[in-house]
Amino acid sequence: MKQVETNIDNNILDVLIVTKKLYVDYKYVGHINYSINLYCKDSYIININILKHQRNKGYGTFLLQECLSDIKSKYIKKVKLNDISSNYRKQNNIYVKFGFKYQDNYNNDMIIIYDF
Repeated sequence: MKQVETNIDNNILDVLIVTKKLYVDYKYVGHINYSINLYCKDSYIININILKHQRNKGYGTFLLQECLSDIKSKYIKKVKLNDISSNYRKQNNIYVKFGFKYQDNYNNDMIIIYDF
């Protein structure tokens, strides 16, 4: 049984900081953090983390789907993230599977964009 716990911090005007934690059978397996700027109409995935022994079970995909669904429901058109691990070039990268595209190279980080 999958459960998602959502926490929203709204300390900054028009910016939501969202954390979604995933539990399977009441045990924590991972989380995703992202921001939504309601004024600028953009968003940024801060990080996604799945416990090592829980990886390759679809939990990262599930959390990313939850994140993108939430962002889209707020009429945001663009999602950004930095992938400093160079995972972007790997075929099995979760972001590539979702359709994220390379945009720019800044300080050796890959800036990746997803457009709805």
